[in-house]
Formats: sequence, C-alpha cells, structure tokens
Amino acid sequence: MLVKYLKQLVQHSAIYGTSNILNKALAIFLVPLYVHYLRIAEYGNLDIFFVTLNFLILFFPVGLNSAIFAFTISNEGNDPREVFSSVLNFEILFTGFLSALLFLFSSDISQLIFNNNQGAYFFKIISADAFFSCLRLTPLARLRVQNKSITYSLLNTLKFLLNLLLNIYLIVIAKMGVEGILLAGLYSSILTAAVALWIVRKDLILFKISWNLLKKMLSFGVPLVPASIASAILLTSNRFFLKKISTADQLGLFALGVKYATTITFLTMAFQTAWPTFLFMIAKREDARNIYSKFLTYFLFVLFFMFLLISIPAREIIDLISPPEFHMAYRVVPFIVLSYIFYGVYYMTAVGVNIKRKTQYMPFVVGAAALVNLVLNYFLISPYGMMGAAYSSVISYFLLVILSTKLSLYYYHINYEYIRLIKLILTTAFLYFLSYFTVTKSFLLEKTLKAILIFGYPLLLYAIRFYSKKELYNLSEILRIRKKSLNI
Repeated sequence: MLVKYLKQLVQHSAIYGTSNILNKALAIFLVPLYVHYLRIAEYGNLDIFFVTLNFLILFFPVGLNSAIFAFTISNEGNDPREVFSSVLNFEILFTGFLSALLFLFSSDISQLIFNNNQGAYFFKIISADAFFSCLRLTPLARLRVQNKSITYSLLNTLKFLLNLLLNIYLIVIAKMGVEGILLAGLYSSILTAAVALWIVRKDLILFKISWNLLKKMLSFGVPLVPASIASAILLTSNRFFLKKISTADQLGLFALGVKYATTITFLTMAFQTAWPTFLFMIAKREDARNIYSKFLTYFLFVLFFMFLLISIPAREIIDLISPPEFHMAYRVVPFIVLSYIFYGVYYMTAVGVNIKRKTQYMPFVVGAAALVNLVLNYFLISPYGMMGAAYSSVISYFLLVILSTKLSLYYYHINYEYIRLIKLILTTAFLYFLSYFTVTKSFLLEKTLKAILIFGYPLLLYAIRFYSKKELYNLSEILRIRKKSLNI
C-alpha cells in the first residue's frame, strides 16, 4: 500500500513539478536578460518588488485555500461546490478590498522602503497583480483537490509562456526595464486568472457564500494567516534589511544567489502542491504513521541529492549566466538551498497540526522562527552583508523545523526513521565538504571530480547500508522489468 501511495504522490508531483519547473525555470532563464538590461542596484530593487508580491499572495487568501482541502476531502458531508464557491466569492470581496488599500497607499509604502515616491507606481502594479494572482490560485486549489494535475499544469504552462513572451517584448523591444518586468507579470496573471475561472465555472455558484461554512473554514484558515505572515518574514525580511543597512550591490548579489538556489523549489513546490490531498487521504488508514515516516525519508533522500546537484557547481553556473560583477553571488547558494530544504521538511512534518485541526498553534511556531530571523538579520547583515542574510536564513529555518515537528508529534506521534535520516545528513555533508578539494588546474578533471561526488551519493549510501533489503529488492525488480521491456 505504501508503494501505491508513493507512486500516486510521485506521479502527481511529477505533473505538478513539470509546470512548476517551467515557471521557476523562467526566473532562471530570464536572469541573463535582467542582469544585461538592469544595473545591479536595479536588480536588487526588482527583488524587493517580487518578494512584496509573494508576501501579498501568501496573506490575501487568509488561509482559505488550505481550508478547501480540509473541508472537501476529510469532511464528507460538505458539498464541494459550496466549499469552493464560498471561498472564491469571499476572496473576491476581501482581496479586492485589500488590493484597493495597497493601491491607495502605494506612495506611503514606497516612502517607507525606498525613502522616496519613485516606487509608488510599481507598488500599484503589484497591488493589481496580487488580486488577479489570488483569483487564479483558488481555482487551482479546486483542481488539486480533484487531482486534476494535468489541467493544473496546463494552466501554469500557459502562465509561463505568456510571462516569457511579455518579458521579452517589454524588456528587449519596448525597453521598459523594471516596469516592463512587473507589467509582464500582471498581464499574465490577468489572462490566466480568466482562463482558470472559465475552466472551473461549473463548480462555481456565483454570489453564493455559505456563511456558516465560511465561518468554520475561517476558523481553520485564519490561524494560518499569522503563520503565513511569519513565513513571509522568514522568506523576505533579509532583502529589506540588506536594502536598509547594507549596500544595493549586496542586495543585488544576494538576489541572484537566491534566484539560482530556488531551483531546489522545482521539487519542493511540486511536492507541496500534491501533498495536501494525500495528507488527508492517508490519515484515514491504519498504517498512516508508517507511510508518513517513509515519505519523509524518501523526500529527504531526493532533496539532499538536489542540494549536491545545485550547490557543488554553483560557482561555475553563476559565472556562466552573469557578468563579472555578479559572480560572488555563488557564496550564498548552499545556505539558501539548505533553507529551502528545511522549509520543505516543515511542510512534510506538519502532519499532526493539520489532521488534528490544531492550526491555531502554528502562528506561535512560525512566529518564533520569524522573530529569531529578524534578530539575526539585524545583527549579522551589517557586518557580513549577504552572507549574514544567508546565515540568518538557514538558522531560522532549522529552528522552524525543530519547533514545528515537536508540536506535530505532540498531537500525532510518528516514529520517523532517525538513523536513516542521520545517514542522509552525514553523507551529504561529507560529499559537499570533499567538493572544496576538487579545485585543480585542469578544467576537465575538476568537473569530473565534482560529477563523481554528486552522482556517488546513492552509491555511498549503499556502502553505509542506508537501503533496506525490501527497497533493494523492489529496485532490482523495477530494473529487471525495465530491462525486459527494452529487450536487453
């Protein structure tokens, strides 16, 4: 049964991941374009606008998109159309109101962050983008509940294509700089929101809000809002500290390092997209605890391989995609990748608070990590610049994992495979440490040694007896069937 759920989760994660990879790849693909047409300080300011937009998208839905899963899958008595319609109609009103406020006070926000009004127009664009992005994400949540991963991925692919074409036109041809980049995001959000709403139109009852049901969903979702705000602080506060107490160049370098490091989210976002549906489905089984435990082990197995794949060649890749003034950005990459891994583990281990409906405690957990993050940013960024921001990030996310896991285990105990997890951690740390000794005068030899370290990861795990006999048997069966199908 574990194999069945694992196969389904991998299948849907792969489909979700395809579209997520496209949209994340867009950010990486456009880096050479951005750094060519923007100065390093402008690139740093652009990152401020992006993280502000991401913060708004986290905050505006007030946790109701998460409530769609809990009240559709685990509560059999609820009408799925009533759940979805109540959420979407309420969010149109609430998100529209918040977007209008942001639009009206854009000059004040610009003055607060940049000490001038030059960013006011850009914040107006962001306010509109946040509204339409939320309108797009709620239908996507409905598709995820229905496990319509292909339709979901097609919608994300559409956004990728629109964003790509608009970026090229507005930056290269129209030469609109930061304005063009933000407008490309807004236009693609408007168009894809319209398409998403049209696709789910049969599930939507216009102007219908079940206030009794909405009240219950808000009691589930609203406690997630402070947690979302604290999470956004963890993700974004370092940029604002770099802007205020460091230099614009340090912000630009950090922004590029983070942009490259986010390639790890190709995997984590795909999993996070597929996971909520399986989380509540698995909870109904008697062997649920064992399945959750195995999933964490397999999840970290893949994440740590991705860590090596991204971090070891970081310097060469950043040198390749950026001009010389950006090359030092590689230094923050391993710390940011590790932070994203911790963030993924936080999602994976928050089982108890979700299935036991104890989300009201999450703001305290995430808030504690966010507070530590703010304090560390204040004390570390001034003397260490972008590296201080990187240190602060990885420490704060590690604390988040510890606190969240302990809270979830209190309400729903799971016997995680701690010995195997330690083997994964030690193997990854050992191989990454060895990568520092691969620097040679021979370009080919150096790259060969790094490749050996990366792809030697599963072999070293085999040498220290990480894999169980059953896993090795299942792998041999898969390889045997594959070999037979290829007539080898």
